Amino acid sequence: MIRAAVIAAAIALSACGHAKDDDAEPYRPSAAVSEAHAASLAKLPAGWPSGTDCDGLLWSGLARAAGHDVDLLLARADDGRWHRRQVSDGPCFADGVDYGSKSSISRDMFVGLLAGLMAAGGDADIQATLDYAAAHDGIMGEGDWSRIKWTTNIYGLFERALGNSGRPIFLFPVAADYENHLQMVEIVIYRRAAGDLPIHIKKRAAELALAFPSDALAQAMACFTAIGRCAEAEALALDPDYQAPSYVRGPAAAFDIHRAYAAQVLLYTQGE
Repeated sequence: MIRAAVIAAAIALSACGHAKDDDAEPYRPSAAVSEAHAASLAKLPAGWPSGTDCDGLLWSGLARAAGHDVDLLLARADDGRWHRRQVSDGPCFADGVDYGSKSSISRDMFVGLLAGLMAAGGDADIQATLDYAAAHDGIMGEGDWSRIKWTTNIYGLFERALGNSGRPIFLFPVAADYENHLQMVEIVIYRRAAGDLPIHIKKRAAELALAFPSDALAQAMACFTAIGRCAEAEALALDPDYQAPSYVRGPAAAFDIHRAYAAQVLLYTQGE
C-alpha cells in the first residue's frame, strides 16, 4: 500500500510539473543561486579536488560538471583504462591486491566521469571510452566483476551523450542512498543529453524528489526535469544550515562538490 501511494504521488507530481510549465512562467534561478554556486566552487582545492580517495573519479567528475577546473584525464592511463583516482597516486586495486577498493574502477565512477566530460565538451574522450568498452567486452578494469563490467544503462548514457539514440535505460527503485544519488546524476545526464525524459524515467525522478525532500540535488533534479520543486530546490541551495545527505561521504571536498553540483543543476534551467 505504501509503495502504491508513493507511485501515485510521483505520477501526480510529474503531472503537476507539466501543468505548471503550461500555465506559469518558467522557473529562472535567482542571482543568489549563482552566488552560492560560486561560493561552493571557491572552497574546492585547486586541481584534483578529491585527493587520493578511491571514489575520486566520481567526485572529481561531479566537480567538473559543477564548473570546477579539474583535468579528469589524469585518471586515465596510457592504455585508455580509467582509474578511481589520478594515475600518479597509484591504483586502488591491482593484480588482486586491495589498495583501498575491491576494484580498480566501478560503474559509479563512470557516472561522475560522464557528467564531467559532458561539461568539458569531451566528446572525443567519451567516444574513446566507448571504444575501450567495445574492445574489452565492457570489462573496464580489474577486480570484482559486478563493479567493473558495464551495464546497458552505462552504455546508453555514454551513447546519448554523443547525440545517439542509445541503448534503453531503465531506472528502478533502490534501497541504498548512494545508488539513489547515482540515479539522480544519471537523470540529469539523460536530460542534458536527450533534451527530454521518457515517462518511466520521469516517474522515477518524481519518486526521488518525493522520497528525499531535504536533498538539494534531488529537488534540483526535479526542477531541471520540469517536474517542479524549483522553489524547494532553491531554498535548500541557499540554506546556510543545509545538511548534506548521508551519501555525501569520501573526500573532504565532497560536501562542497555536492552543493556546487546541485546549484549547477538549477543553473542548467537558464538554457531552457
